[in-house]
Amino acid sequence: MNKNRNVVLLGGGGHACVVAEIARLAGWVPKGLLDDNMRPPASDEPMSVPRLGALSGERSLELLGEYWWLLALGGLAQRRELLDTIADHFPQAAQRAATVVHPSAWVSPASTIGAGVVIGAGAVVNPCAFVADHVIINTGAVVEHDVQVGTNAHIAPQAMLGGGARVGADALVGGGAVVLPGITVGPGATVGAGAVVTKPVGEGQTVVGTPARTL
Repeated sequence: MNKNRNVVLLGGGGHACVVAEIARLAGWVPKGLLDDNMRPPASDEPMSVPRLGALSGERSLELLGEYWWLLALGGLAQRRELLDTIADHFPQAAQRAATVVHPSAWVSPASTIGAGVVIGAGAVVNPCAFVADHVIINTGAVVEHDVQVGTNAHIAPQAMLGGGARVGADALVGGGAVVLPGITVGPGATVGAGAVVTKPVGEGQTVVGTPARTL
């Protein structure tokens, strides 16, 4: 076991199972997980990753200074809160955020991928795309050329971002949704599953349908 490839997962739910598997397949060794949810012992170890302590415990978060780490929470608001806590109290840990890419994904060497990014099975990131820190590019999602994706955004399974599209920080593009080329989805916005976005989506807005409209 190479300690330099050990990684701690922040979160212990269903998304943590996915992240743990991607990390292993990408050559990392999940050292353990930090999670506030006290489950019965039978379900306390997603993907056989031991629970090291609570996310809210200061000693637990200090582990981020010893190991690489990955956000393994699905909720964007929780993820943002945790990122802010780390930035405020453990700024040195920012340099140890791991990036994991499923072996079946294709990421162009001409793209830019930030720290702490998780790229799922069958996902595609094409040339000249920019994916900021702590983004989730989920199963089968497509990020086309010249797309920009902001920090902590989630591009859900089978979603597609057309060439030159922009997705702001903390935004969610739902499963199977399509953002047409050149369209901007603002920070904190939500694009519903299966929506087709043909016009800009403002900060914090939620849109659904085909064509997408404000909820």
